[in-house]
Amino acid sequence: MSDTAARGTPVPKPVPAPGSGPAGAGGTPAEGRVHRAILRGAAQALRTHGRGVGMAEIARTAGVGRATLYRHFADREALFAELTQFAADECVRALRRADLCGAPVRDAVLAATRALLAVGREYWVVGLPGPASEPTRRELAVARPLSELAARGQREGVLRCDLPAERLGALHGALIQGALLYPQFIGEELEEAARSVTSLYFDGAARRRPDPQPAAMTSATSA
Repeated sequence: MSDTAARGTPVPKPVPAPGSGPAGAGGTPAEGRVHRAILRGAAQALRTHGRGVGMAEIARTAGVGRATLYRHFADREALFAELTQFAADECVRALRRADLCGAPVRDAVLAATRALLAVGREYWVVGLPGPASEPTRRELAVARPLSELAARGQREGVLRCDLPAERLGALHGALIQGALLYPQFIGEELEEAARSVTSLYFDGAARRRPDPQPAAMTSATSA
């Protein structure tokens, strides 16, 4: 999902671990908090002002000085590249924390939806138009738990089997992305938004029962 935030920009360095400093190693917890605040501010500024937003506006939105911003990121390209990486990695960490394997399918779908919406509200931004030719490693890492959850639902007879699990998982992710774009969902409480998306996913993904025969066909057959 979130790897589309700045597709096409160079990747200057590995993603810092949570709580690490801007260089990823040797940073203090305080530096890690500032680093994440800058990434959240960048995401908010991008959503509000578009990809042309300047570093001064990002610093203002993040609540830091420009000198602090440039100490963490040399330029916009480096910032946007790390935002892309960090958002996807946060999604993966949130899905792991949600413990999807230990819950019934519907509860697990709700937990996954809640986790990704929570991350998306802080870090996800709309990327460049048009899909990528191939999903990135981070996009696959986010999509995999949703596909695995759909496959479990199919095995347990909860979800429809006429679509591949990968497609169901992709549709689940698309609904979450749509909720992040829809102002009414953004304004809702997280739990309410997560339940709305989960309900919509299950209405469309629920296992289909055989259609009953029309009454006229039933009469003709019995005659």
